[in-house]
Amino acid sequence: MHLIDGKPACLLVTENFTRQHPDGQRHYYPAFVKAFEAGFTPTDWDYGTDYKAAKAKVDAFNEEHGLTRDAMVLIVTTSMMPTAPIKIEDIFRANGEEYVPGPEA
Repeated sequence: MHLIDGKPACLLVTENFTRQHPDGQRHYYPAFVKAFEAGFTPTDWDYGTDYKAAKAKVDAFNEEHGLTRDAMVLIVTTSMMPTAPIKIEDIFRANGEEYVPGPEA
């Protein structure tokens, strides 16, 4: 499981995560999403002008960091809808892992 500040996290790109370059083209920039935290943290990683290619890079990053697609969906859902009936244990289970709370839990 990829963690940021102790929370499950994933990299995400949508068709709206773009910035316009001086040449007028829009480039895709992914962002990090943390479970149970509203919003996202943009990166400065330029993934080019093709959405499918940018999405493939994001999927590869998440896979390389041990994150399944099901876990990613739950992370994004808890970020967008904090009242969703999802627990941190559910995210770990979707990732094929057991959640073991730290000493502060």
